[in-house]
Amino acid sequence: MSTKSRGIYLLLVSCCLALFLNGCTYDTFFPLPVYIKKICITGFENKSYRPDLPEKILQSVTREFIIDGRLTVAGEKEADAVLYGEISRYDLQPLSYTEQMKVQEYKVRMVLSFWLKDVKENNVLWREDNLENFTTVSSLTGGLEVELENDAIEEVIQKLSKRVVKRVIDGWT
Repeated sequence: MSTKSRGIYLLLVSCCLALFLNGCTYDTFFPLPVYIKKICITGFENKSYRPDLPEKILQSVTREFIIDGRLTVAGEKEADAVLYGEISRYDLQPLSYTEQMKVQEYKVRMVLSFWLKDVKENNVLWREDNLENFTTVSSLTGGLEVELENDAIEEVIQKLSKRVVKRVIDGWT
């Protein structure tokens, strides 16, 4: 390869690399304002058919903030920011069947939306829609036992709660 062709080759590779790296970006995240030290977590509005989900999610998200420790969980009057949420969906879907056509495996799926309001500035800092997580559960009896479904729900809620806290504090889910 001649010096001229090598130079053109290196220029082309450099341009392609620059274009590729430019396309690999993350969403811009603005960290929480420094004065936000306390957070209030409101109850989650429930658009699903499961009446027990809002309380379970509220407890789990609160527990995750306490475990993380970077923000103090407080009442609305003391809080610097308020976290609002909505349970958009809860699905229990059959995935596989036994030879007798009984459901053998289910998918438990939840979708949340949530947003963070800055109390001092009285504005929404950001909103995250359609945060989703799921797990699968297998039935040994060819039907879903309540205990198995509840365990699966707890697993999904824990995964979602960790992602909510990560989004609030670190800026991504």
